[in-house]
Amino acid sequence: MLFYIIVISVALFFGAWAASYDKPTEIKNKIGAYKHSRSSKALYTIAALVLIFVAGLRYYVGTDFGAYYRHFRKYADSLWERITTLDEPGYALIATVARWIANDGWMAIFLSSLLTIGLILSIIYKRSDTLFFSLALYIFMGCWHGSFNGTRQYLATAVIMCGLPFLLDRKFIPYCVTVFLAFLCHRSAIIMILLYFVVYREINFKNLLITIILTWIISLAYEYLFTITNFILDDEASDSEFTTQSVNIIRIVVYSAPAAVFWLFLSRQELTKRDTFMGNILTVFSALAIITMSSSFLQRIILYLVPFQAIAIPHMLGMIKGKTRQFASAFTFIFYAAFWAYDLSVRSNMIPYRWIFER
Repeated sequence: MLFYIIVISVALFFGAWAASYDKPTEIKNKIGAYKHSRSSKALYTIAALVLIFVAGLRYYVGTDFGAYYRHFRKYADSLWERITTLDEPGYALIATVARWIANDGWMAIFLSSLLTIGLILSIIYKRSDTLFFSLALYIFMGCWHGSFNGTRQYLATAVIMCGLPFLLDRKFIPYCVTVFLAFLCHRSAIIMILLYFVVYREINFKNLLITIILTWIISLAYEYLFTITNFILDDEASDSEFTTQSVNIIRIVVYSAPAAVFWLFLSRQELTKRDTFMGNILTVFSALAIITMSSSFLQRIILYLVPFQAIAIPHMLGMIKGKTRQFASAFTFIFYAAFWAYDLSVRSNMIPYRWIFER
């Protein structure tokens, strides 16, 4: 545990240093796009590299590390077949490139971490005006250490994150292409096509009530959801114990709290397009967390929205006026830091950390 505390402390140190030099300016004609100073970019890049190298140079850390490490040649050999059948060729392509470079499983793991972490952090950099806070939430909400498990789905998550600019600018075709590319990494990503149709729904009581009712109805229909998700999600994971295992209530509270704050205290303000977008992202994320709280299997679907929270939550806090904003930001930082420590401590496959050099 101490090792991870040191790593994130180093990353957050450079993130805070980057923020101290930053003077973000919004890019005209692009909703939620920011330009940062050169110094902040360099320091933010160092923070990202720290996270990438620790994740990419691990050895048997994470539940499925062994499968991707040992069988990377099998993935590479099946690349053409997977492409022609659309059977998730994403990791197979990475394995093929890794074989060209080093012909070793560690390279496939490293390239996966480089893409997963690099893509998400690059989008956060371009679309957040609070680099330090967004970087902290990316770590504390489990995006970083979560990528040590579920390699293919986290690759798909990173690709979906690349669709954020198309969602903000309402570009349907480019967003569909992004979702399709994510689908090639993990087929569950196809469900994210629906996100396009809800992110700009008007923030009002009627739409909130519709969301609550739909959430309640869907929560009563698990047996039908399992039938549908046997195709959409990974069949290998849909064993009875995993599908019926409830999600820890602490995780549900953590995932739902920002949406509750938004609707209770901020939803009646005069909202900009970006406010509406972020409010809907928080709402959908919270609703999905509640819908799937009775099944760890189904809850994997919300992984695609976790990185979005690193931008949506700071934006929500920025809507709070006066000194309350500082208190709310400090509380949020401590709240999610505590969640990170708890989440990491209960993952036996994460501790102790081992470097690839120790094999």
